[in-house]
Amino acid sequence: MKVRNKAFSNYLLKEVEDITTSIENACGLNRVHWFAKNSRQRECVVCRAIFSKMMRDKTNISLTEIGSLLDRDHTTVLYSIRNLEMWAEMKGFYKDEAEMLTKSELNYESIHNQESDSYVDMNGNTWIKKEHA
Repeated sequence: MKVRNKAFSNYLLKEVEDITTSIENACGLNRVHWFAKNSRQRECVVCRAIFSKMMRDKTNISLTEIGSLLDRDHTTVLYSIRNLEMWAEMKGFYKDEAEMLTKSELNYESIHNQESDSYVDMNGNTWIKKEHA
């Protein structure tokens, strides 16, 4: 991916880290298993879709740039975002996917804002982060 400038590059790296960490905490799946892999396992597909949606919502980078992060085409990114939005609307049928999205967004807000020292795990439990002495 062509980086616009160094300041933007640092901003983007921080956003990618915050978003992937929030997804890991919410879904209980390490980024190695879903980030830029060709796995079609349901959990991996959902994690990539959440990453795509959060990158689109929280940053100003294009679908092509998001796709390059995931080693995907921009149309694949758009397709996954639309599917995730559909799943979120159909909470009865896609309950797990909607919950994973909600937990990921809550975790992102707590990580990004650093106002909260807590996060929500894949079971919906809220955990308090303790500082090491």
